[in-house]
Amino acid sequence: MASPVVTVVTPVRNGEAFLEACLGSVLAQSYQDFEYLVIDNASTDRTLEMARDLAAGDPRVRVIAEAEGVPQVANFNRALRRVAPASRYVKIVQADDWLYPECLAEMVELADSDPRIAIVGGLRFAGSAIKCLGLGEPGWRSQAANIEGREACRAYLLNGVDLFGSPTSLLYRADLVRGRPQFYPEGGLHEDSEVCYELLQDRRFGFVQRVLTFSRVGNESVSSPLRRFDPGYRGARLTMLHKFGRTYLTPTEFPREVRRVEADLYRYLAAGIGRADRAAFLDHYRTVLEGLGLKLDLRRILGARLRQLGWAAGNPLATLRGLLARSR
Repeated sequence: MASPVVTVVTPVRNGEAFLEACLGSVLAQSYQDFEYLVIDNASTDRTLEMARDLAAGDPRVRVIAEAEGVPQVANFNRALRRVAPASRYVKIVQADDWLYPECLAEMVELADSDPRIAIVGGLRFAGSAIKCLGLGEPGWRSQAANIEGREACRAYLLNGVDLFGSPTSLLYRADLVRGRPQFYPEGGLHEDSEVCYELLQDRRFGFVQRVLTFSRVGNESVSSPLRRFDPGYRGARLTMLHKFGRTYLTPTEFPREVRRVEADLYRYLAAGIGRADRAAFLDHYRTVLEGLGLKLDLRRILGARLRQLGWAAGNPLATLRGLLARSR
């Protein structure tokens, strides 16, 4: 298409298991003014063949086969460089996710309502759980919010309220995508969140309070170590604080939140010291902390563990109840 309003992008490698549901959900959108780029990252399964078969006969879809395989984030950036020059918005749909039929329509309507909106998000299913509930409960009627981007970022840094979700749950203004040679920062663990903090310092964030996307959980992906070792996103929260806390928080808030989140992280590390995969568990957090210029403090873990054991010895009934609850 010469001038679509939205460019939808699915970068994929070896995604044959879920590709049909993903592509089908995009082609079933009630909003029709889009182009759809499916970028195959040198797959070795039937992904490319399936994409071409599913796209046959629909002029909105372009399937592009890349000969050289690259890491996932690099593939996302490579795919985004192919967005149509006239597109106003860009929508990522990861290959194992899918969209509800009204997703593009509702996101575009909200984005069009205010040129200062840089990113639009919404409620999403992650497996069977509804996520991004920070702005209210889902309802049958769509209700949209338009807030300062700084407030959306502060909500997470101060209270752990995540409004951004995953790449599939967001719509970006295309001029902002085109304005960055590498849209997603490469080499980190939270590139999709980092780009939101970088873009929202002086722009607004739109949020549709309705479930618009589905993200699959449990399948093997680059985020599997995060689900395995950091289900409470403690490492992610500390990373965002160190990278963006000075930008979004006051001089009083920043050190207070760093101390609080670090203390919570070390309590979590101490509680996990008996894990069967303890070495990999600690290596994950050693890497996270080294990326922030910090060191994993084993003495601090030991101190937190001793305090936990002391509390357990002094509160046997509460400890027994906790063990029973975890065993159910």
